[in-house]
Amino acid sequence: MPEIDIGGRPIIYDVQGTGEPIVFLHAGLADRHMWDAQLAHFSASHRVIRYDQPGFGESPLPDDSVSYVDDLRQVMDALEIDKATLVGCSLGGMVSLEFAVNYPERVSRLVLVGSSIVGYKPSAPLPELCEKARQAYENKDYAGVTEIGVQLFVVGRGRASEDVPDDLKAYVYKHYYASNFGQNARPDIMWPVRSAVEHLSEIDVPTLVIVGSLDTEQIIEMANLLAASIPNAQKAIMENTAHLPNMEQPDMFNEMLEEFFSQR
Repeated sequence: MPEIDIGGRPIIYDVQGTGEPIVFLHAGLADRHMWDAQLAHFSASHRVIRYDQPGFGESPLPDDSVSYVDDLRQVMDALEIDKATLVGCSLGGMVSLEFAVNYPERVSRLVLVGSSIVGYKPSAPLPELCEKARQAYENKDYAGVTEIGVQLFVVGRGRASEDVPDDLKAYVYKHYYASNFGQNARPDIMWPVRSAVEHLSEIDVPTLVIVGSLDTEQIIEMANLLAASIPNAQKAIMENTAHLPNMEQPDMFNEMLEEFFSQR
């Protein structure tokens, strides 16, 4: 498996195809394989890069703190990518946003999928399940916390668990547990001092904001803020999907990106 050495720790990655580069950045409840359908599709026309961020998948947890934004810069440097389209989901969207604000010359387009925003506190109420998750955490019922995470982010609002494929729920359960409570427990993340939340209006690249209609109210609120605050942004809602719409409806997701990429 190819790897990039960053400060003595390996970043595990995949690269496939030729052409204009696209870097896919995974969510905090997944690993690089959440982009399997996108790697297969877009590598026919682009150079596609995806990697496991530290503490996820096959990239080991650092001993101390980590800067996911600086890691992205070093990955691009190592692969000799001057400028790329960034496609980030959830945590990956946060990294993409911060990177776009701090390294604007290295971003050609942004696709933000169910993205959070560093430092932004949504006004929408927390889901009722969050109180159950807090109680489960205090009782050290980490499996229970993970089950609630799957309900919130995979099943989504107003949908029955049986309406979601078992393999998707199992995938998220595995990675959610591993990145929060397993050997790869979440590292201390350092974010840039120049925070994107204060500079959204300065992002001047074409931006597509995608959100699942069944995602949490907080994520939908942030999607609305991004679409309204980034000057050259457009928003797309993927119906009947939650926090990982690219995995639930990969063909529709790929079509959305193809249409977005075709705009000049």
